[in-house]
Amino acid sequence: YWVHGGWIAAVILGVVCWFLLGVVFDISGATRELMEGVTSLIAVLVLVSVGFWLHRHAEIGRWTKFLKEKVKHAVDTKNLIGLASISFLAVFREALETVLFLRVIWFDADASAKTSMLSGIGLTLILIFGASWAAIRYSAKIPVTRLFQLSAYIMGVLSFILTGKGVHALQESGHISITPIMPYLRWEIMGIFPSIETLLAQVLILVVVVGLWMQGKKPSAA
Repeated sequence: YWVHGGWIAAVILGVVCWFLLGVVFDISGATRELMEGVTSLIAVLVLVSVGFWLHRHAEIGRWTKFLKEKVKHAVDTKNLIGLASISFLAVFREALETVLFLRVIWFDADASAKTSMLSGIGLTLILIFGASWAAIRYSAKIPVTRLFQLSAYIMGVLSFILTGKGVHALQESGHISITPIMPYLRWEIMGIFPSIETLLAQVLILVVVVGLWMQGKKPSAA
């Protein structure tokens, strides 16, 4: 019960964060664009520094080992609050990442896009519950490492998109200059806009992500 209480609390807090960000975004003019830009770039930092590092193959073992050690200690000492805290930590980290980039995408979406997003979120929840059930019943047969690697690739793509959207929002708020380049070079769904500043920022984040990926491919010194 304590374990379930921990992850349920994390999900509830994630929902609260979603609505709090909505309140922050419920403003107009340049300040609204500034908040969108800042939140987008914060989401990029979370995705790259937390998500990518913890999901790459070398870190999965450490994260799993950390959780197992904490769970074992909590069980041995009958520290039920500690057990709930571990459950909360494991889930809230993912919830925070999800809320950050979904809220940024929601900010720019029209009514039709929001309907599609809600459908996608609903389908995702169904898949998550199905995957959770399968993980419990067939844990030995699930390629966990491959799933986390796929997650890392997706995070890299999202980082690229949100970097473009974040810099573009800061340009619209007047906090970053705009140097036009190739007007036809616009693909908003991928966060690509026809300005040197947005493209340079995206090239930089690609270099960072690829660099981290290459470092993660190196064999451990141990």
